[in-house]
Amino acid sequence: MRYVVVMLILIAVTLMPITAHAQLVVVKPPINGACWGLWNVTILPGQYLVIHVLSNNYSLYVFTPTQYSDWVSGGGAFAVYAQYVVDGEAYVVPLPPGQYSVVLYPTPCGVGVNAVIRVVDWPGVGITALGPITTNELLAYVNLTEYQPDTPISIAVGSLVVGGGYYGSAEYWVEGVLSIEGGNALLLTRVINVTGQRPQVVSARSLTLGRVKAPCAMYLAIMTNATGGIAEAWVGYAVLENGTQLGEPVINWVYTEALGPATKAVIMMNPYLATPSGYSYDSELIISNGLGNEQPLSAEVALLYWDGESFMPVVNTYNFALNTNLTSTYLSTTTCNGLPCVVTGEPNYGRVGIANASSVPMTYVEWEVPNGSLVSRYIVSPVNITYPHVLSSAPGTVMRLVGITVISDGGGEFLNTTSVVISPSGRPQVIVVKPNYSAYYLVSVRSLGWVTINGTRTNNYTNWLINGSVLIIRAEPNYLGNGTRLVPINGSEVSIIIERPMNLTIDWVRQYLVSIASNYPVMVNGSLTTNYVGWINECDYLVVNASIYYESGGVRYVPINGTGAFRICTPMNITVGWETQYLITVVSPIPIEVNGAMASDYVGWFANGSRISILVPKYYYPGNGTRFVLWSPVNGTVTVRGPMLIKITYSPQYLVIITSPLPIIINGTRAMNYTAWAYPSTIIKLSIPKYQVLPNLTLMIATSIYVNNHEYPLRGSVLLIINSPTSVVVEYGRSYMTYLALALITLLALVIIMKFRGSANDHHGDEAVTL
Repeated sequence: MRYVVVMLILIAVTLMPITAHAQLVVVKPPINGACWGLWNVTILPGQYLVIHVLSNNYSLYVFTPTQYSDWVSGGGAFAVYAQYVVDGEAYVVPLPPGQYSVVLYPTPCGVGVNAVIRVVDWPGVGITALGPITTNELLAYVNLTEYQPDTPISIAVGSLVVGGGYYGSAEYWVEGVLSIEGGNALLLTRVINVTGQRPQVVSARSLTLGRVKAPCAMYLAIMTNATGGIAEAWVGYAVLENGTQLGEPVINWVYTEALGPATKAVIMMNPYLATPSGYSYDSELIISNGLGNEQPLSAEVALLYWDGESFMPVVNTYNFALNTNLTSTYLSTTTCNGLPCVVTGEPNYGRVGIANASSVPMTYVEWEVPNGSLVSRYIVSPVNITYPHVLSSAPGTVMRLVGITVISDGGGEFLNTTSVVISPSGRPQVIVVKPNYSAYYLVSVRSLGWVTINGTRTNNYTNWLINGSVLIIRAEPNYLGNGTRLVPINGSEVSIIIERPMNLTIDWVRQYLVSIASNYPVMVNGSLTTNYVGWINECDYLVVNASIYYESGGVRYVPINGTGAFRICTPMNITVGWETQYLITVVSPIPIEVNGAMASDYVGWFANGSRISILVPKYYYPGNGTRFVLWSPVNGTVTVRGPMLIKITYSPQYLVIITSPLPIIINGTRAMNYTAWAYPSTIIKLSIPKYQVLPNLTLMIATSIYVNNHEYPLRGSVLLIINSPTSVVVEYGRSYMTYLALALITLLALVIIMKFRGSANDHHGDEAVTL
């Protein structure tokens, strides 16, 4: 960049000392030794003089050649145009056709004048920003509200781009021109290298965009960047509105031009700088309608730059072009809706007020309305979008607003509210607002007992639930006291996805607490248990079976009550009663009477404390001269206190019958007939007199002894060892001899006396016969 230059546009500048006298009427003559800048220009019809002062303040004089001569000569002079101009400002001077000398007075002598002097045809009208501003993106807004389709118009945006690199800096004029003719739009882009004295076109391109319909609102944008050591300039556009159609404010970057090696590239606006080729450091949005056209035209315009956070209006603005080579006839500027506005009218070149950035539509809002249709528009002030909380629907169904989703910049935010205020953004932005209506269904749950529904305990539930939500019903037994409860039939928990209106009924069954106490195992409804506690459905049957329970050692327990089928219609406590019984075993060799019945070997169970009658005879006669003598530990009635083994023993006795026609001595006893029962191995001693005299003096002589019909000789005493039934017969014979009677009687008496005495005295010397 060059900060002190002499701008030569149409004619060279001449710096010279003032020696002439001043004009007396309008312009004072230059003082002695003063210097000034001089430009000789030719103004043709429809041309204007454009002046941009880069540094210092001057008096601007426009003279005719004669007037200039008079002024230089030091005399009084009139000037065609005179104005005090300030550095950093630009001016448009309307002049009639002719030759003119343009003077900036005074200037430092020997130093070039920093100013740009141009003669242009009808300067383009719009916005020119001199800044100072440095940015990397420029956004031009044009809202063409009125124009004639058959009238050609051009809309241009241009910026002075400076690329700073390894080898100094380079300056470029980058512009995009939207040319509309016959209702068709053509986008032309140009990049001009303006670093040197002579501008050089780097690139020129075109793109057909299609038909344009009023109203038509659009963005034209320029962006710079340095990527990979190369400076780039981008040109793009966005159609916001075309007739009745709205478009989103998304810049379509259609052209990219590499500017050359650079570490940075910026759009620069500076009122005190210009290029050697005369391009001011500015950015411009210009509308041209050609020459000699007074057709109706109205266009809102705004020129914004990116400050790193939002687009802001440019500053130090004018309504005429400095660099853009477009002409505007019968166009003027005014204010429309808070923005500069280019309209049909007499030109009024000069400064233009700073645009209100909030009046530039950059926020495109699209929102759904409850009927499902879409509303789209650009907003320049906050808009409140409110949705009804509830929309009616089918019976048992409502559409309820659960929130609003605001989508912007590719992301969404959910707001739990019924209304949202969308404020305009400081950058092009698309905001989509969507109401989140969810179907809610009326769900009713009826229950006899208490249940927990989604964490709330209730027995009568009615609520609106969102579609797809889960209704979790936990039904647990309800204890009513006194051994009664309600139990859900369909399980303890159920999860239901709500997809429609629902009427639900929880079915319950009443149950009663049944307690079964038993000392020994019983079968309760087929299950073996000792002590049972359970809940039984109302009036169901509970079957209790009990079998005899045996313990070792002859003890058992017999159920006596608490068994059978019980119909449970109330709470019940059932006790299974058991009777303790003991095993009574009677072992007897012969039938005996046990509780009135005859039995040899008896086995029976008797309850504890019961009485048993056991009658055992003293003797048992099996016949054949034999009997059993019985011994029993129990004979009679006994109380049962435990298991008992009763063994009845016996000893046999044999019948001994001794007969003799005459008395004999049997075991020391004189007898004729002897009958007795004797135990085995019993010894019976018989003393049988050999002779006995009857009263009639008949001599009886013991002749023989028969034992069980066996005859044995008599040899004295007889010892009988009894081991079986025994029959003993002693026989005597008769003798009738008279002559012997006296002698024998005497002898017999002596013998008998001796025998009896000997028997009585147990003389061991007697002869004995053992049988």
